[in-house]
Amino acid sequence: MNNITIEYDSLYWLSSLSPKEEGLSRRCTEDIFPLFPSKKFYKIENKIDFEDAFSCIEENINKGKKPLLHIDMHGSEESGLSSYTGEEFSWDLVESQLSQLNKLMNNQLLCISCACQGAAIIGELRIDRPCPYRMLIAPREKISSGYLETNLLKFYRKLTDTLSIDQAFEQIKDQFSLFTAEDIAFLIFKRYIKNQLKNQKNNANEVWHHLGIERLKDFPENRPEIRKLAKALSDPNSDFNKNILLKNMSVFMHNDVTYSKHLLDEIMDEIK
Repeated sequence: MNNITIEYDSLYWLSSLSPKEEGLSRRCTEDIFPLFPSKKFYKIENKIDFEDAFSCIEENINKGKKPLLHIDMHGSEESGLSSYTGEEFSWDLVESQLSQLNKLMNNQLLCISCACQGAAIIGELRIDRPCPYRMLIAPREKISSGYLETNLLKFYRKLTDTLSIDQAFEQIKDQFSLFTAEDIAFLIFKRYIKNQLKNQKNNANEVWHHLGIERLKDFPENRPEIRKLAKALSDPNSDFNKNILLKNMSVFMHNDVTYSKHLLDEIMDEIK
């Protein structure tokens, strides 16, 4: 259990289903929308609609709204999201749009994605960019419309009855996965640091090549100092690189410096 509490006061639903599929979306929203005092439905046909929807959501957040975001679109691991007209929205684009919303919400965005393989957006996350959500609930694989029609209402009813994301997630955990910004930060920064340690010698040689060779032309007596600097720049455990990692982690966690320092210490302790 994650024990993260997220405040929300509305539900924003982004949908792009074909006319033959709209019945599912209509039946779901007819049951789910009454659970929320404030809700908005955005029909997506193309990139302009997609970007306009996010702009509208940004405006509402700036006015004080704290929405849950529901994505009711098709998706694939390779292509990202897609509209029923066939227009595709890359995971990189989706990540960028969600990141802006999460920034405005001070890292409190809960996104529920029903897109097939919606969890693939995690592959776009980088250590030098803000996380696009505080919590993401999405399927790793393809998911059937029948499953959604049977279980989505259970999820939202439990969420609004108990105000517990954990209890709500129990209703759909057999087909969906839950990801938090903290969990993802731990995994990607740990992987990055381990790769840096593994390639430390090669990294030092590369730094030496780019940094040392030029400087030695004019200052050959500085060889020991330059070697020492190259080693420090390539060592994830050096204070220099720890400060860089902490800065990147703070960016990823939307300027939560205290938590970022705790997380970095935890990663370093586990790697030792």
